Amino acid sequence: VGYMSPEQAVGLNDQLDERTDIFALGSILFEILTGHTPFWAGDTQPLLWKQQILNDSTVQTRFIKEVRQALSKHNTGLEDVCLAAIQPSSKNRLDDVRQLVDHLQQWMDGASKRQQARIHIQNSTLLNTEIEQIQSQQHLALSKFELDTTTKQTLYEEWNALQDYQRTLEHKHRTLEQELQQAILYAPDILESHEALIELDFEKYKRRLLQRAPLAVEDIKSKMLMHLQFIDDKRRTEWLRKMTACKKLYTQHPFPAVDFGRPNSIQQLQSGIAAYPILNVHGPTGIGKSQLVLEALIDSTITNNVPFYYISCKEHRDILDIYQSIATALGIAQEQITIEVIRAHFERLGPAHFIFDGVEYIHTILQTLLTELHPLNSSICSILISRSPQGLAPEQTIEIPRLPLASALELFVTLAKQNRPSFVLTKTTFLALCDMLELLEYTPHTIELIASKVSHYTVLELKHLLTTSSHYTLASRDEQSLLDATIAWSWEQLSPRSQTTLAVGSMFKGSFTIGALGSVLEHLNIFDVQDATEVLEDLVAINLLR
Repeated sequence: VGYMSPEQAVGLNDQLDERTDIFALGSILFEILTGHTPFWAGDTQPLLWKQQILNDSTVQTRFIKEVRQALSKHNTGLEDVCLAAIQPSSKNRLDDVRQLVDHLQQWMDGASKRQQARIHIQNSTLLNTEIEQIQSQQHLALSKFELDTTTKQTLYEEWNALQDYQRTLEHKHRTLEQELQQAILYAPDILESHEALIELDFEKYKRRLLQRAPLAVEDIKSKMLMHLQFIDDKRRTEWLRKMTACKKLYTQHPFPAVDFGRPNSIQQLQSGIAAYPILNVHGPTGIGKSQLVLEALIDSTITNNVPFYYISCKEHRDILDIYQSIATALGIAQEQITIEVIRAHFERLGPAHFIFDGVEYIHTILQTLLTELHPLNSSICSILISRSPQGLAPEQTIEIPRLPLASALELFVTLAKQNRPSFVLTKTTFLALCDMLELLEYTPHTIELIASKVSHYTVLELKHLLTTSSHYTLASRDEQSLLDATIAWSWEQLSPRSQTTLAVGSMFKGSFTIGALGSVLEHLNIFDVQDATEVLEDLVAINLLR
């Protein structure tokens, strides 16, 4: 009965023809695809409804809808031909078994599969357009998200709307990836799908590297390598080089935190770096200037294979210190470093970027040196990072602004969830967080330091601790005092044992092992190595120790 056509079930023997057999074959195909014959689940009288279906349009509509839903769950590419074979009315059915055979043969030959793959690729293109439109709406909403244009009560609702945009984007990206994967399932040889998935996976690869998630990094890398097998050797080699460069950059990145909310600053930096041989980047302490410069250079380094050299100048006091740092960065192994040695290497160097960080005390002699060196090699750019402008022309000077409110909120929430995955921002905690961020003047490094405490304190407790702290009420509020106040406040939240451990650990220059620290603590008769391990684990959780 499950394979019987409606006209056969009614007993219309004079209407039985080739289309009756097509219904039976279509029913067998339906069973192969879905695991059951085409009648409704739970219907104990299939013969009865097959008799009803000929003269009842409602039953016909219901049948077609149920069949279409059942077939759509499997995505084999045979859905349309199967539905055409089991139409309730023989007039709407395939009228020649050769048509059914041809459709099945095309599917086996791959023609239908390729057509289905193209549909999924078209869907992915439409999704990309939708994603761009949603991002435009999100950017417009972000530009209006400011405390001085609305009340804090209304701001919470606007924040939730921004989160809705983000959730929608995440859903669209997942759907985009699924469409491309379906396209590959139907036609693995269409390179367009592989290239698009490589692009998507590469963005995930970079994010996971920044988040220090090695297992996720290896998983994404495996997927990328699988897709890379399908593209040409030249493109594959280029992608492998980009992956290697990306991993090297992000694992050696001196500022591993992800930057939030300043794409305009990064674009401005990239334009300035492309236009001028010497650029000054300035802004208050703790605002993330060095991190932004590195983010601006990373794309160029990965894509164009242009190296950058990071040189910290915070302890430099004279020209010899600068010579030595440049020589170390370039790997010059000579005992005596002179201007002639630097000039020779500078002239032979290919395209490169130099980052001189913290140049307050040496900016005059450094600018004089760079003015002499840069005419020797026009493919090099030097970026000078400082707290204030350093005498260059206005067009060669870029001021880094503080984070906008929405970006400061996003930064805090992201870091808080890393420290406590169950962290949720309610209306009450949102208002308290806005007050805290205002106190912290939306400075990224202070926000990072405060967010690290979420594993031990609630937002309301943090607000109370901050607003009652003398460090903030007595701070002079100049460009350095805010970060100093936050560090001093953070120190006070530690237990005496943690303070002692951190103070003793500070005797080491650079990193130290637990064993080395434990030996010093034992020598000082403070506590043993096992206690030191426990205290260090606590410091990692609450005080940004890495």
